[in-house]
Amino acid sequence: MYFERERSLADRGTRLFSLMVLRRLEGDPLDLDRLSRHLVQRLRSTDLVGQLDRDHVAVLLTDTGPAPAKSIAEWIDRDVSGLGLRVDSTIYVYPTAEEERPAPADRSAGGDRSAGGDRSARGGVRISVADVPDVLRTRVPLERPVLADPDGTSNGRSNGTPDGNGHEAPRSPDANGEAVQAPAQVGANSGMSDSDGKVQDLWPLLSVPTPWWKRAIDMLVAAIALILLFPFFVLIAIAIKLDSPGPVIFRQMRAGRGGRPFVFYKFRSMFVDAEKRRAELEALNEQGGPVFKIRNDPRMTRVGRVMRRWSIDELPQLWNVLKGDFSLVGPRPPTLNEVPGYSRWQRRRLNVAGGLTCIWQVSGRNDIAFEDWMRMDVRYVLRRGFWMDLRLLCRTVSAVVSGRGAY
Repeated sequence: MYFERERSLADRGTRLFSLMVLRRLEGDPLDLDRLSRHLVQRLRSTDLVGQLDRDHVAVLLTDTGPAPAKSIAEWIDRDVSGLGLRVDSTIYVYPTAEEERPAPADRSAGGDRSAGGDRSARGGVRISVADVPDVLRTRVPLERPVLADPDGTSNGRSNGTPDGNGHEAPRSPDANGEAVQAPAQVGANSGMSDSDGKVQDLWPLLSVPTPWWKRAIDMLVAAIALILLFPFFVLIAIAIKLDSPGPVIFRQMRAGRGGRPFVFYKFRSMFVDAEKRRAELEALNEQGGPVFKIRNDPRMTRVGRVMRRWSIDELPQLWNVLKGDFSLVGPRPPTLNEVPGYSRWQRRRLNVAGGLTCIWQVSGRNDIAFEDWMRMDVRYVLRRGFWMDLRLLCRTVSAVVSGRGAY
């Protein structure tokens, strides 16, 4: 309740908050409760403290960015020695550490008095385990990556740093065809020491795993469809090759659940230089927000126009569904350059896996204004379930036949 309230307040405005998780490295587990009581007495009355388990304590620092949160972590590190403890801290900033704000009045020890709180009257505020996001309670958060600039603030990106499997984050082409480093997958091992002051963005960690029943349906339907449609795929490939030079399959980096990048597949419906020509057509963009759409796009091939009209170009994404990149039903996976243009509340559409179809796709697609499109996606995220998915899949058939908003 407390966390979701603070998140909603942040989404509605410009405020930040930080969630600090302290891990016990040395000392008696019973001393963690002493530490919790100690923090309740020293922090502001608006800050919340709770013990996650025998080794972790969470501190929700309201209206606090990464710089003051790191200051608090430093004095905690000094104070815990008197309690017979040694702890390691990781700071999660919502929505992102890039949106740093000036530090408020004294956020060090005694910050409660500067905030005007009445600690003696209230006795402090303690949060329960249920108030902490599942992702931070079930994924051992302090083993998360640290993507930090020299000044210690997280930039949410990787500069060629290998992930936990020793692989670099994939690169995607920009409008000029140059390689652009994609955001690193959350979950890589930072390799930093306990004293490095780990800071990272919180919003990518709030994604929700795909339910087992949804994944089972995805795999079954995608596998059967790929087998049955294979002869049709061959005919489409021949038509694309005869119509214009270039590859049959168009590959593009997209943002999946939690912003994780993946390779997105489509039948090529444009000329091979389409990405380079986009800059020339920006003034003709008919869609709002960071999305680029033109009804009569001159970069489209003849076969491509037919495929777009009947959504045939989307069929190779069944392979993405089978691989688990996204689902049959879910918000459309955005390109990597669209995500930075989202408002805070719009990033919630990345909390779940994307999909081939969703409310937007069956309601008019590109005929819908960008803000309304985002609201539809967020509505799906909040109300998703088996029966909603089934209804959307059924409505997709009529949406494809009508071709409304398909271009």
